Amino acid sequence: MSADTRQERNVAAVHRWIEYYNTDVHRMIDDSYAPDINVVCPGLIDITDRAQFHEIEQSVLDAAPDRRARIENLIAADDHVIIEAVLFGTDTASGTTWETPWCAILTFHDGAIVTDHTYLDRTRWPWVKDQKLDG
Repeated sequence: MSADTRQERNVAAVHRWIEYYNTDVHRMIDDSYAPDINVVCPGLIDITDRAQFHEIEQSVLDAAPDRRARIENLIAADDHVIIEAVLFGTDTASGTTWETPWCAILTFHDGAIVTDHTYLDRTRWPWVKDQKLDG
């Protein structure tokens, strides 16, 4: 497969990934990520399997069921896609709305995400700022 075709496939996968993130996060995990994964958000999560990912995302949904993401920009190169985005929702504990910018560096293999390194300003989301979700 040519580099251009691979990049196009990965960009299409990112658009499905964000759609599932906003509509069915568990489908996002099962359909977008490879079985062996490394998902890291420094200081917050370090995930190596889908079961753990499902548990953490369920905790996030419980805290912010209306949480959504919007892609502002993306750059694809070879097997990598870099996403600049905004995450927003309502904190269930306080009822306040929040919004935080974030960036993800995704690495793909055969159309599936194998590494996801996400960086966000956790101080702008009340529930997340005091969490460490990976134990």
